[in-house]
Amino acid sequence: MCRARDNETRRIRKGFSDRSDRSKIGLCYFCDNPVKKGYKVCEKHYQMNIEKAEKGRQTQAAQDYMKSVKKIQYRSVKK
Repeated sequence: MCRARDNETRRIRKGFSDRSDRSKIGLCYFCDNPVKKGYKVCEKHYQMNIEKAEKGRQTQAAQDYMKSVKKIQYRSVKK
């Protein structure tokens, strides 16, 4: 069975075509739970996304700090 045929049978079986249609009928983008008011995801996935975003900001801040330290070290060696 090809992928297109498999996707079509899954769409028919589940009753909606893809993830974008889930938010229209009030289901989470990732699972079949009801969405949080004003969002496209449920409370569980909302919290997961918040945690991932915070970790990403921490990682970016750490990378920026290391870049600044390396620049300072390079400047002091260069003189």
